[in-house]
Amino acid sequence: MKLSSLSRQRGGNAWRSWLRVAGAAVVYLILAITVPGWAAEWSLTPSMSTKAYYNDNLLLTPLPHDPTYGYWISPTAEFAGKTEQLEITGKAGLDFVNYYGGETRQFTNVLLPVQMRYRSEKDEWGFAGGFNRDNTLMGELQTTGLVLRFTQRNMWNANPTWTRNLTETLAFQGSAQFTDTSYENGLRLNLVNYQVWGGSASIDYHYSEQDKLQLSATYTNFHTTNSPSELRVGMPGALATLSHRFAESLDASIYGGPRFLFSSSLIADTKFTGNEVVWIYGTSLSKRFEQAILVRWEKNLHHFYDPPLEVLRGLGETYRTHPGFIESLGKIHPDLPEYMGEAVAVFVDALETAAIEGMIADDERGRLAE
Repeated sequence: MKLSSLSRQRGGNAWRSWLRVAGAAVVYLILAITVPGWAAEWSLTPSMSTKAYYNDNLLLTPLPHDPTYGYWISPTAEFAGKTEQLEITGKAGLDFVNYYGGETRQFTNVLLPVQMRYRSEKDEWGFAGGFNRDNTLMGELQTTGLVLRFTQRNMWNANPTWTRNLTETLAFQGSAQFTDTSYENGLRLNLVNYQVWGGSASIDYHYSEQDKLQLSATYTNFHTTNSPSELRVGMPGALATLSHRFAESLDASIYGGPRFLFSSSLIADTKFTGNEVVWIYGTSLSKRFEQAILVRWEKNLHHFYDPPLEVLRGLGETYRTHPGFIESLGKIHPDLPEYMGEAVAVFVDALETAAIEGMIADDERGRLAE
């Protein structure tokens, strides 16, 4: 018994030693990067928001039920740092969620995103990732407007990137992707844990000031980690994109290429495999607006309530049709009411497209997991 206690104590001391070494290594790395250009700007912005919630039929049930009501308390701290070569932004946020009535639930959401970018003369390294702990109420409600099940989701993600300027007109870009998602009691709700690994490499060639050719290769691997029927999908592919800039804020592109789909599943000790070739092609036309202003505009609205996309679209239309807005915005610039209406419409279109793509991706994952 004494030997076991001593062994555990030594193991604990060794673990703490490794933690100290790892912590010192991280601090050393940060100092090694930032000290050479210590003339930096650092900021920390704490905030607190609350909101109330009410729904008379949250689960859209035809059976007798009580209304659901509740509240959110969300403390947040946003941080940022910038030197001549390094930029770091991130957020540490919590959501204390309580629901009562027809559905009694308590959740604590954790939001820890971080972004970093480091530049040298010819290279740029980037990283985006972090940890999110939220609930399916949050995800389903924001994506579809409906809530069908309640459970907590934990998601780790990492997306490192590297860009190398080979010449003035030729550049190489590489990126990697990792996502690990797990659900609490997910199998009971037909939700399976999964991991996604992937990467891409591309060559960008600017053969004129307005024209660019990009050749890229991608690979994505999706596999379940706790499903009774193991599923693994690999998707290598290639894509060629030709872009032309008509104006400073107007771009058009045409793209196309193959994607190869390889899948395997293990059901009752029997392995099934399949493969398919999918051709992806299309065109796009995009006009850029001051997205940062519109993002802040949307965040300010969320301090009061969560407006659906149609409300945001209607508000944008109001900017250019309501006499009061036309008068007040017109004092700043005669074209501002029309600009605001068009900018909000494009911004909402982008949000709507992202929501639809997320729904399609979730549906595809669900189809593959069946």
